[in-house]
Amino acid sequence: MKVPTFIITIPEEPTPPQPKTVDIPKPEPGTPNTKEIPEKKTYSVSVHPVIVKQTPANIKAVVNEDGVNVNGKLVPKGSIQTWVLTNSPLVAGREVVTSYTMLDPLPAGFEIDREATEAKNTAWTISYDENGKATVLATQATLDYLNAKRDQDVTIPLAYFVGRPINDGGTYKNTFTTLIATPKGEYKVVSNIPVIYTPGNDPETPRTPETPNGENPTPDDNLIQPKKDVVDDKGNSINGQSVLPNTVLNYVAEQDFDQYKGIVASKHAIGKGFLYVDDYLDEAIDGTSLVVNSITAANGDDVRELFDMIHVLSKDSLDKKLQALIKDSGISPVGEFYLWVAKNPEAFYKAYVQQGLDITRNLSFKMKQDFVGTITNQTFQVDFGNGYYGNIVTNEVPQLVVHKDVLDKDGKSINNGTIQIGDLVTYKLEGWVIPAGRGYDIKEYRFVDLLQHSYDDYQSFVIEAKVDFTLPDGTVIKKGDDLSSYTETVYNAQTGKFETRFKEAFLAQIPRDQAFGADGYITVKRVASGEVVNEYTLYVNGNPVISNKVVTNTPEPPQPEAPKPQAPAKAQLPNTGDAASYSLSIAGVVTLFTSLLGLRKRKDENN
Repeated sequence: MKVPTFIITIPEEPTPPQPKTVDIPKPEPGTPNTKEIPEKKTYSVSVHPVIVKQTPANIKAVVNEDGVNVNGKLVPKGSIQTWVLTNSPLVAGREVVTSYTMLDPLPAGFEIDREATEAKNTAWTISYDENGKATVLATQATLDYLNAKRDQDVTIPLAYFVGRPINDGGTYKNTFTTLIATPKGEYKVVSNIPVIYTPGNDPETPRTPETPNGENPTPDDNLIQPKKDVVDDKGNSINGQSVLPNTVLNYVAEQDFDQYKGIVASKHAIGKGFLYVDDYLDEAIDGTSLVVNSITAANGDDVRELFDMIHVLSKDSLDKKLQALIKDSGISPVGEFYLWVAKNPEAFYKAYVQQGLDITRNLSFKMKQDFVGTITNQTFQVDFGNGYYGNIVTNEVPQLVVHKDVLDKDGKSINNGTIQIGDLVTYKLEGWVIPAGRGYDIKEYRFVDLLQHSYDDYQSFVIEAKVDFTLPDGTVIKKGDDLSSYTETVYNAQTGKFETRFKEAFLAQIPRDQAFGADGYITVKRVASGEVVNEYTLYVNGNPVISNKVVTNTPEPPQPEAPKPQAPAKAQLPNTGDAASYSLSIAGVVTLFTSLLGLRKRKDENN
């Protein structure tokens, strides 16, 4: 408490020193931060004659909506706080008071509710200058009250400033000055300096708290920011890394309460509730797939049952109270999101918020099929009606593409071309390059091709590295190197199914910060004519990637030429050995011919 100020006036002409008796006013019982002062003490002054005039001591306090003294305490940003200006009573035998004024500069960042302040100050008129500094002036009725019975002590009406601190990490010191004018002069007294703090100070710019008991009310100063990460199945962060389409995304989100430790909040401020929001990217994540793995407090408590969980498809679907709370808090989740609301705000506040215990959620989502691009996820929290944005985590989902070609013996593409029976051709299975900086280990890299075995007879297979990479043991593998020793290949001649896979032990050696990929080459012999269509599938960690189709045609083989027909040879008559036999033969033929003609003539006549 400030020691009472004495204004000493020295006359122009000295007079003999005289002892003086000074009355020190005794503050009203119960006045905060005051010590009992004897009602009257006598001092002897052996200096030039003086006129010593008593001045009152004034006390400033700050209370919340519940009337709790919060001087030197942490209070929620935006909560209603009232500065109470208390002056000591004026003692009996006083001079006439011609004006009674209090000047209050008010702390920066403290927003005055002028309407509420005016309503509480019926004994005073209040004005503000352009900088927000306030002047509190006694009304005429108040002056009349102070001067009515000057032979008796009189209590000074209290003055109030109602408002709210509007900044995170704020320090709000405040004092006021009293000016009492009388016909014989003016008395001036400066009050004590109460202070309140709001949590959320940047630790890089530490503040020096000033409290009545010397304790530090802000030992856990830090920014209020919910934190989020996306982790793999081993708990390692994969924020900013690529993932495969069938990846289950595991999010670890922290509702940030540690800087609230020791905070003093009114029932009204607590009643605004405690909310947590998980805002996922609608087009990328299947919201219905959410699995809540755990919700735990920093002390290990399972607090899952302390919250109502709401799957919000749009903000308009919420009840009006929650809609207003989200809007007034300043957060802006987009589209669908999940909302957790503390069922019993006051119990939750006492057990976890006021104790500074963070709440951590472990959540899992599945991605939507065929999504390609950047997945984003953000978290928000709302405490005492104040909204706070968390960091955004991202993952890249690349387009998985593979290609197939058919090559002749010279390595040239003959897709949509012609192959002759008996020709050797090669199917090139171009693999997908798994990028470096990924958020997963490679567990499967497998080629599957269903050959049309009635047309293509399998001959051999070669697999080569598509990119350079280095194994942990220092083995350097260059693009084009043969990787067959690291694979297992199976061909079923009955079905034509060809399959080759990399051994898991080999894939486990490829670090995430290196790219990996391979190309396969299947050599076949064309054994039948017709159109042959072929494609292949690459499997990467369970993700099937189907290639384009290649088409070739094989014509029917040329048929051997049929022998040309030859002219019939002349008939050879039996050689009897003499001319008479030949003549008889001719004669016989003539006789037979003549007989046939006669027979036909008779038939014609009969008809």
